[in-house]
Amino acid sequence: MIFYAVTLFMAPLLFLGGLELILRVVGFGGSYPLFRDFEGLPGFRVASDQVMNRYVYGGDEPLAYIDPFLFSSEKSPETTRIVVQGGSSAAGFPYGRWAGLAGMLDARLEARAPAQRVEVIGTAMAAVNSYTLLDLADEIIEVEPDAVLLYAGHNEYLGVMGVGSAFGAIQPGWIARTRLALGRFRVYQLIDRLLAGLRAGSAEAPHDERITVFQQAASGSRISIDSLAYEHGLTQFRDNLGALLERYQRAGIPVLIGTLVSNEADLPPFDGGPGPGIDLEKWADLEALRQRDRARGAAAEERAQIEAMLELDEQAADAWFALGDWEERAGHWAAAREAYREARDLDRLRFRAPSAFNQTMRDLAERYGARLVDVREEFAAESEQGLIGDALLLEHVHPTARGYWILAEAFLEGLEDEQIISRPVTGLRGPQRWEEQVPLTELDHLIVMHRIREMRASYPFVEERVSITPLTPETEVEEWALRRHRGEVSWVEAMEALLQIYLAEGRLGDAARVARLTAHEYPLDVGPNLVAGQLLLRLREWDWARLYLNRAIRASPEDLRPLVELDRLEAALGGSAATARLRTAEQPKHLKSP
Repeated sequence: MIFYAVTLFMAPLLFLGGLELILRVVGFGGSYPLFRDFEGLPGFRVASDQVMNRYVYGGDEPLAYIDPFLFSSEKSPETTRIVVQGGSSAAGFPYGRWAGLAGMLDARLEARAPAQRVEVIGTAMAAVNSYTLLDLADEIIEVEPDAVLLYAGHNEYLGVMGVGSAFGAIQPGWIARTRLALGRFRVYQLIDRLLAGLRAGSAEAPHDERITVFQQAASGSRISIDSLAYEHGLTQFRDNLGALLERYQRAGIPVLIGTLVSNEADLPPFDGGPGPGIDLEKWADLEALRQRDRARGAAAEERAQIEAMLELDEQAADAWFALGDWEERAGHWAAAREAYREARDLDRLRFRAPSAFNQTMRDLAERYGARLVDVREEFAAESEQGLIGDALLLEHVHPTARGYWILAEAFLEGLEDEQIISRPVTGLRGPQRWEEQVPLTELDHLIVMHRIREMRASYPFVEERVSITPLTPETEVEEWALRRHRGEVSWVEAMEALLQIYLAEGRLGDAARVARLTAHEYPLDVGPNLVAGQLLLRLREWDWARLYLNRAIRASPEDLRPLVELDRLEAALGGSAATARLRTAEQPKHLKSP
């Protein structure tokens, strides 16, 4: 009897173990580590572009990926290493990595102190929530960061593994974490892909290749503020974030966590109408009267209609948004801010984190000794009358270029206050407008304009995708931006064209910015780094020019051109450095990959 019992117990384990071995031998699935060695440059690593396959399998082209930032395999004692975690807002969507927290900080630190040894590593990607942040923590700890920056929370309900997501469900945290642990096994991956194939085969809607991973994750679930799903999402966020902060605290790693900002004043709720059991006919009548009174400037009557709507359903986000609009037009700024926040919090389609998340971050930061970076207050301070809207946000949660600048500056100030990054005694450049310092080009801004037009013409901004009239380019730069947006030319082809346009127009500063970004894209090529160094030399940006010329030397030690340019630089500064010494010049400290 004992033999049979043992056999019955062991047989499934042996079968699964054998199947696991076979799947590994034939190369099925993968471990999808967070970091991998960088091909072509021994001694450096980069975030893997396959990490999303841990959570939602997308094959060789994952549904989302991490923008790569190169860092040394062995961290030197002189290096300060910073890791960024978060979702698409931390990653810089829709601009790309240079608008993201890692890219913007990297550019800021390079500009003001090129000789400072700082590595900024991005691990942010679209549609992920607190389960993903916690899942990646141990691998982040292994690379020995001096600080971790967190900006996440908007995806908690509708992102991957969110309670209202097509890739998640309401489930106890231990089950979700067990699923993540089992995901390392090939047998589990096989079962998961088979089930995913069955789900895809039964789907009625046609596949839209242009739909984003976040739109795929958001299954359309409506989550009211008094629902079990809402409370579960809040609990999930609190528990996972607390576990994450505790893990970093035990490892002795400082954490800076940013409060969340979203479009409150200029974006009506996605789903803010009357709830179940409300008299819809009466609601429609009140809304029609409100719109009539607003159109004819009858403020008192309009206010009465809004109050009647709130009396009918105090959880109707649309009524709160109408009240915010009324208070704003009346010049009652504090009341307007409060009403707009209430509308955002009551929106049942939860693409924006509610206010409770920011309070959770404040509480947990205090409990675990993390530094709270009040990003929302920084945005409010930069918004007219504190009403956060389209001036700093492109749509619901993704900042404009200036908004991304404010986000990075808020974290930079926190890093300085925590003495993780030193404040420079003298900056590389004098005071400038923010537009001159962001690592974005005219091409980036134009491409984002096209992306946002298309995004606002699709879910969740409209129920059904609507066609939009393509914009007609009027300048050569606009033509290249449209071609890049359509995928007709590569990024490097568009940047090369932009560089030549700027040089022809004598816009050396803009040309140098393009050259620097291209050099970051190709850190192992002498050409882009040499061009960046030459342009910066012409602009008399001595330290910056030296940085890129040294990179050019590293890329091609036998090429004499960067050495000649370094000679010119030294001569301009009154030095007489010999070529032999220049060959052993201090190596670049801010090398980054595409």
